[in-house]
Amino acid sequence: MAGHNKWSKVKHIKERVDAKKGKVFSKISREITIAARLGGRDPEMNPRLRTALLAGRAANMPNENVDRAIKKGVGELEGALPEEITYEGYAPGGVAMLIEAVTDNKNRSSADLRTAFNKGSGTMGAPGRVAHLFHAGTPARPGAQPPYGQHSSPAALRDLAAPGPERLHRAAELRRAPA
Repeated sequence: MAGHNKWSKVKHIKERVDAKKGKVFSKISREITIAARLGGRDPEMNPRLRTALLAGRAANMPNENVDRAIKKGVGELEGALPEEITYEGYAPGGVAMLIEAVTDNKNRSSADLRTAFNKGSGTMGAPGRVAHLFHAGTPARPGAQPPYGQHSSPAALRDLAAPGPERLHRAAELRRAPA
C-alpha cells in the first residue's frame, strides 16, 4: 500500500501522547511560575514551589522547562506572568460560585467567564458578593469522598435528612462503616 507504513501509525500515536504531555507540562509550568513569583526561587523556603517541583518530577518534566518557569516567575525572563484571580457569581438556582483561576490576561478570562455565566443563566458578581459565604479549606474535586464517609449513597443521605428514629439508626450505621 502506497503511503502507509508503520511510521505513519507511530507518528499519529506520538502526536497524541505529546499533546497530552504538553498540557500537563503547561499546567505545572504555570504553577511553578506563580509559586516562584510569590515565594522566591528557593524550594526549601517556598513550600508551594516545592510541591510544584515534585509534581513536575512526577510528570517527567524536563529540567529546562522547570528552570525556564522559575526564571520567568522571578522576573529574569520576559513574558506575560500568570496571576491568580478570584471571580464570584451565582449559577442557576441561586448557587453561589467562587471561581479561582490562573491567567495571563485578566480581560480575556473575565470575558470568557461572563459569557459562560450568561449562557448558563447565571450572574457574575462584583468582588465580595459571595466570598463571605465560603471559608478557606479543601476545594471540592471530582471523585472526592463526601464528608459522611465513603460508603454513603444518595439513598443513605436521604435517610439522614428524614425525621424520626430511622434517621438516628442510619446515621449510626454510616459512622460504623469500615473505611
